[in-house]
Formats: sequence, structure tokens, C-alpha cells
Amino acid sequence: MTDRSLAGRVALITGGGGAGMGHGLTLGFARAGARVAVGARADQERAERVAAEARALGVEAITVMGDLSEPDTAARVVERVTSEFGPIDILMHCVGYRKNMPLVEVPIEEWRRTLDANCSSLFYLSRLVLPGMMERGWGRIVAIGGTAATRPTRNHAAVAVAKAGVVALCKTIAAECGEYGVTANVVSPAVTEGMPAASRTPERLKTYLPIPRPARFEEIATACVFLASDDAAYTTGQILRVDGGLEL
Repeated sequence: MTDRSLAGRVALITGGGGAGMGHGLTLGFARAGARVAVGARADQERAERVAAEARALGVEAITVMGDLSEPDTAARVVERVTSEFGPIDILMHCVGYRKNMPLVEVPIEEWRRTLDANCSSLFYLSRLVLPGMMERGWGRIVAIGGTAATRPTRNHAAVAVAKAGVVALCKTIAAECGEYGVTANVVSPAVTEGMPAASRTPERLKTYLPIPRPARFEEIATACVFLASDDAAYTTGQILRVDGGLEL
């Protein structure tokens, strides 16, 4: 399905060059007419393939490479997108990193890496793009959260804290920037295609998911595109759960 609800908007999609959700998000924003900057940390060849698919949908697309947990890299990426496309209208944050292990076994560096990759990167980028959004009177920040932020379980300490930080940061942006036409929201998936849990039988999934199947990436993208559109101008500081009913 193709629409043009974001026609002419410039969207930076962090993690957009990934093989899974980032790929789906990039194509979702491209179908909506946005010019997309496809972010990736290391695999430029794959990111270029994703950008080529976006261009095949009739929009401009570039790749921007680098580790966004480094402030200087975040600044360089924003500068590159701005020089190619103009001011960034939409920050779609899909950077994700996690290693699951008991809290007492998490190495200090692993803790820092998880928080930096998931949450600090969003802070670095937001502080760069928000002044321009506020000045222009329009901006959207959408971040991928996760059930760990609100339902922490065993072996997920670092990512739970990182994703909770993403939620808190988006709510803070919503509180500070709403009067300037800028919104910030979180989309929270649960089981998505490609995850190990996605291979569970419908009977097993039915024990905790009212809709007993994994989410398709295009379903996550549809929610994110909505929150980035004019239709969501009065929606801010929210967690939109695209989780099959896990958190009723």
C-alpha cells in the first residue's frame, strides 16, 4: 500500500539499513513519500540495497553510516542529511542493541554499550534536530521501544533500563516541545517476525498473545508513519503498543 502522507518530508531512519525492522521502516516511510536517509553502523552494502529499494518506490534516498552512540558521529550524520536533503523533519529512531544475561553478570562495558546504543544515541540526535524543528513549527520524533521498558523480565536488565530511558526521553521532549509543533512518541512491539519467539506455535503464542502470531514489519511501519504524519499532530508523549495485545 502506498500513500503520500509524508510527501516532501525529510526522514532520518536510524538503523534503517538493518535486515529486519529497520528495512521495513525505511520502505514504509518511502511509500509514504518521505525522502529517507538510511542509517547503518557498519554494513554499508546492505544499507545501499535498502536505499535502492526506497528509490524504486519513487523517493530520494541516501545512506548515512556511523556509530550514533558517539556524539561526533551523530553530528556528522545530521550534517550530511541536512546538506543533501535540507532540514530533518522526522527522526525515526530504530537503533537497537542487546545481550541478555542476569543483572549480576552484566559487564560494566556491556551496560554502557547497551545504554549508549539504545538511549544516548537518541539524546545526541534529538538535541541536534530539535532546535530546527521548533523554529519551523513542525517536527516528529518516533522511537522504537519494547516491552522490556514496561515489563522487565529476567536477563533483560540493561535493555530494560535503556528502553525505559527512551520512553522517558520522548516524554520529556513531548513536554518541552509540544507548543512548537513538535511531537515525540514511542512504538512498542513485542514478538515480531524474525525473532526467536516468532517460531513458536500459534498454540504457544496464544498463551500470552490475544493475536497469536508475530507482528509483520509493515505493521510496525504503519504505526510509525502515522505518528510521523499530520494526522498525529495532537498525539505526543505516548507509547503505541503494536504488540498483539500482550499489554492489555
